[in-house]
Amino acid sequence: EGYGKVTGQTKYAADLEFPELLWAKVLRSPVPHARIVNIDTSKARTVKGVHAVLTGDDVKDIFVGTRVKDQPVLVRDKVRMCGDAVAAVAAVSEAIAEEAIGLIDVEYEELPYVDDPLEALKSSAPLIHEDRSKYKNAPKLPEGVSPHNLQSFVLWKNGDPEGAFQKAPRVFEHTFRTPLSHHGYIEPCACTVQAHSDGRVEVWASNKGPWGLRWLLSEDFGIPQEKVKIHIVHVGGDFGAKASLIDVPIAYHLSRAAGGKPVKLVLDYTEEILIGGHRHPSVIKLKTGVAEDGSLQVVKADIYFSGGAYGAQKANPQVTV
Repeated sequence: EGYGKVTGQTKYAADLEFPELLWAKVLRSPVPHARIVNIDTSKARTVKGVHAVLTGDDVKDIFVGTRVKDQPVLVRDKVRMCGDAVAAVAAVSEAIAEEAIGLIDVEYEELPYVDDPLEALKSSAPLIHEDRSKYKNAPKLPEGVSPHNLQSFVLWKNGDPEGAFQKAPRVFEHTFRTPLSHHGYIEPCACTVQAHSDGRVEVWASNKGPWGLRWLLSEDFGIPQEKVKIHIVHVGGDFGAKASLIDVPIAYHLSRAAGGKPVKLVLDYTEEILIGGHRHPSVIKLKTGVAEDGSLQVVKADIYFSGGAYGAQKANPQVTV
């Protein structure tokens, strides 16, 4: 496949053409935490060339996720991060969809927010999800661990670290922080979804896991797997980011609302930075016991990842001992 890529002949998800194609745009929250007081889509619906306008009321109580299902397709009552999807439009051109999105008015009542993982775990921090246990596949927490803004918890233990620290001639304690970083792929996340009237669904997506994508669509939207066809498309860089649903659920529901026409959704790079795959910021607290010759005797690591507002795009393992 190298020749097609270096000569520019290879077509990626954003390059594909379809009859009667509609373009999608998403209105995203400019604030990190707020109640949605009102959404007015009336002006957007009157724009010539617009085929569908959706808000959270149109897809209420539909949550998605790789494991834990805690992210709504479109938020309804509250936004939990900058970039949360508030409304979506499908139109005959990208420009018309962009125009319609700009005509949607949203009134927010801003709420306190937290962006540091250690602060988020304090009982005094703003609560992002009022009841994490209501979400399907919410990871269980061990007894005594507070669920306050905690997505998941993993414990690995080997040997007797407490005893080893008592015997270690030298003990050092350090705290490190690593920053948030984007995966840096050149191709943005992109997809085209067509929801046929007979229940079949076809997807062309920049996604490295076609089998996983099919299974997630089936599980989250109640579609039999045999009715979901994932077309294999070249992926223009991934580095660990393009294996979840990402933008496919919005395109799917827009296609349904538009009478089964194919709907293409391509993120711009502002959206990529807001909602695309990231390496999570972390706080790493290390306690290390060493012998007189400097050889390691014991290490204890408390690692806190800033997982953001949702666990939906993550593996979220159960407790492991």
